Amino acid sequence: MTDQLRIVFEPEGGWWSVHSPDEPALATQGKTLATARKRAREALSSLWDDWPRAKRAELVEEFALPEDVLQGLEALESKRRLVLELQQSASAQSRKLARALVKYEVSLRDAGALLSLSHQRVAQLVAD
Repeated sequence: MTDQLRIVFEPEGGWWSVHSPDEPALATQGKTLATARKRAREALSSLWDDWPRAKRAELVEEFALPEDVLQGLEALESKRRLVLELQQSASAQSRKLARALVKYEVSLRDAGALLSLSHQRVAQLVAD
């Protein structure tokens, strides 16, 4: 069974302070978020005296930031997911249309012009 712990990151004077409501003895910090994350695992390893267990643990991150900032981060992540979905959809549609245009004997250059892509990209899409 994998341990699951809430880890709270809080900005303090240019550093990230780290603690866990689930493991009260855990306390560490890092100058960057990446360092703070790494040190959280190291602190767990030290507390548990078990690096493999600490490495496997699922850390559920929380950030002690103003509510408007947290909402802004959530909104941004939602928009990024939407953009990714739209990019994937547009890519699939481009591939489908490139194949259809080539099937109707439209040149790669003209298919590229219609799809706003280079003729090289159209060739790649048709070959996939």
